[in-house]
Amino acid sequence: MVYCKCRNCGANLEIDENDYMPGCRETEDVNCPKCDKIATSVFTSGFPVAREIDKMPII
Repeated sequence: MVYCKCRNCGANLEIDENDYMPGCRETEDVNCPKCDKIATSVFTSGFPVAREIDKMPII
């Protein structure tokens, strides 16, 4: 999991990278579910899914 703020609207996001295949990784853009603009990019072999959360977790 990756946690970040959307750089457009400021929404707190939790991103599941769905990284299931070692190797074969590419940079994928992640759209914010709130404003539907590109929030960030992740390095993964799967299809990242973002969801809005209330608070950022303390890691």
